[in-house]
Amino acid sequence: MIHKIFCTLLLFVFFVGTQNLTAQITSEETAAVKTFEGTTPMPFEAPDMNGTKQFLPDYQGKTVILYFWDTKCKNCVGQLNALEKINREFAKDKVVVLGVAEDEKKVVASFLSTKSYNFPIIPNALELGNLAYGGDKMNGSRAFIVDKSGTIQKVLLHMGGESETYNAIKAQIATIN
Repeated sequence: MIHKIFCTLLLFVFFVGTQNLTAQITSEETAAVKTFEGTTPMPFEAPDMNGTKQFLPDYQGKTVILYFWDTKCKNCVGQLNALEKINREFAKDKVVVLGVAEDEKKVVASFLSTKSYNFPIIPNALELGNLAYGGDKMNGSRAFIVDKSGTIQKVLLHMGGESETYNAIKAQIATIN
């Protein structure tokens, strides 16, 4: 009986420990984040899911949440829900959310078919994410918080679920608005 309890406890500790390890930021990710914070984001122009061209410099004078994600991300639905809430709550404060999906348009369309987000989502952005926004060095979804002057103030990685993402982004908005 003691052996069974010990094994169960050991499995529990291993499982919980493994879950926490996946949420930790690696040294490579930390280095990548440092190369972005305090810089100007690479300007880009790309069509969103509706075909509207999104040109990053057009948002000068607004706080921009530039959120890179893919449809296979386990936490992305919660993070997208948090971003929708941020989009609604802070629109009057000139906060803009741009979702940048690394999947092909048809995959993103299928993913979004049962969801409703009222901010632009740009599909087909794997190269943009990897080459210009550190996707090759930062694992998973990531949010770049760009201030009104066009400077990346913060890069958020491993934001967790909906409430953690909402709280983390809301805190960043409060510090730069």
